[in-house]
Amino acid sequence: MAPKKKKPVEKKVVSSTKKAAKANKPTAESPVKRYRKAKNPAVEQAVTELLSHKYSINETPAVREILARIKGCEPNQVNDREIKQVHDLFYLRKKRIEVSDAPFYHQPYYSYCMLMKKVPDDLYKIFGLINAAIAKRKTLNKFRTINDTNDSLKQLMFNDELIKIKVTTESVTHNALDAFKIYFKKLGFHNKGVQLDDIKSHVLYTNTDEEHHQRPHTDYQYPGNTRVEHSQYWFAWTAIIPTNSAGTCLNVWEKPGYPTNIHIKCGESFFFRSDVVHSGGRLAVDMSEEKRMYERLHFYLPTKLQSVDETKINIAHFDRRTQFDDIYKVPINPWSEKAKARKLDEVEDVEDGDK
Repeated sequence: MAPKKKKPVEKKVVSSTKKAAKANKPTAESPVKRYRKAKNPAVEQAVTELLSHKYSINETPAVREILARIKGCEPNQVNDREIKQVHDLFYLRKKRIEVSDAPFYHQPYYSYCMLMKKVPDDLYKIFGLINAAIAKRKTLNKFRTINDTNDSLKQLMFNDELIKIKVTTESVTHNALDAFKIYFKKLGFHNKGVQLDDIKSHVLYTNTDEEHHQRPHTDYQYPGNTRVEHSQYWFAWTAIIPTNSAGTCLNVWEKPGYPTNIHIKCGESFFFRSDVVHSGGRLAVDMSEEKRMYERLHFYLPTKLQSVDETKINIAHFDRRTQFDDIYKVPINPWSEKAKARKLDEVEDVEDGDK
């Protein structure tokens, strides 16, 4: 018996329009799988920028505009798939941030204005020499009291002392000031507009047993009417580097209200931009027993926009009317009471004028 012949299978002809529609049809892949397939550095950078905008008061640009600027192309040349990848990664990072136990200053959305970094070993090794120089200058009574700290915090310009200390890095010997400049350059601060040749250093130590905090402030005056070109419009930075084994503390505000008291450990350096409101201070310690001064280096990292004036701090908001004392609070803060008293005096003056 002859085998039955199989009927020929007719091939379906699919139009190019249907093919395109099928190719563009959304898959059931998870955002994680979609992102892992992408491996697009422009997407990474775009998401970092989006997160910074999300947790700031700035208006968020369109994703297409951000990608176009990063890639150096026109917005209409950015494809929809890249935009989808940005949304996927943004969702993943945001979710990770929200469930993370890391403090805010370690979160990626704050990296545009604050960083905690490890001090290189070659610099860490000279901390003993730096502390010896501090003790020597203290004996000579060269330190001055920081304004409004009731003799609690002492400081001294320290560039000349750092120049006397030698550091060997990769078989090359530098003075300590230049070695710190090399460290800041490796972290990319020259790409943030920092003028490395103009860096100035202070050294600070805690002088009393009482708990005390500086007034809330920023280290630089806000830029006024300036003719600085847009390419040079960079905010300055500050670096705090404790040189003692116990580290140091700093109050940092995310927003008006009470601060987070950050413990900067020995071997760490904390960097923050000139618009970050902060105050030097620590919780109560038994210094008489520990014999500690909580020595730390304070570096000014100026830019063309904001130069250094170590004799002044800024204690007013961007509007140049609102005092930080009125909106930023610290524990046992005498300046809160002074602010209330000032307001009361203003009210009384107005009432007296009405009579």
